[in-house]
Amino acid sequence: MSTLGSTSPVRVLSGWKEVAKYLGSGVRTVQRYERELGLPIKHPSSKKRGSIFADVMALDAWVNAKPMRKSVTGHGCFETKVEDLREALVQNRRLREQMRVSRAEIRREQKQFLARVQSLVLDAHKIREAHKHFANIPEIPN
Repeated sequence: MSTLGSTSPVRVLSGWKEVAKYLGSGVRTVQRYERELGLPIKHPSSKKRGSIFADVMALDAWVNAKPMRKSVTGHGCFETKVEDLREALVQNRRLREQMRVSRAEIRREQKQFLARVQSLVLDAHKIREAHKHFANIPEIPN
């Protein structure tokens, strides 16, 4: 069996299992690729069910037509996905640490704010009491 991108003469894969194995995917996934993404599969007698075949060169061209489709094949994509996951985990850890620091800062500022509000409330009560006391003192005439 040749690999993806080979330069061998016309090579035909017959059956869903063989096409799926070539692309490094499951049969149902390959069927979905045909249905939703236009994977070049040939149906003898124009039937949508039953046996199928596919030209390897057409499959390679389909995979290489868009960069996103390169992940369809099992060739080399595992390492890329693992590296992507590692990068995502590092970023996740960094973001979690930033969130922890931010929460601590917010808690500290919240406590300071509440202390200031309580201080203002106490000052307001003192002023009110002082005002009541001075309100009872008669004015001194000039």
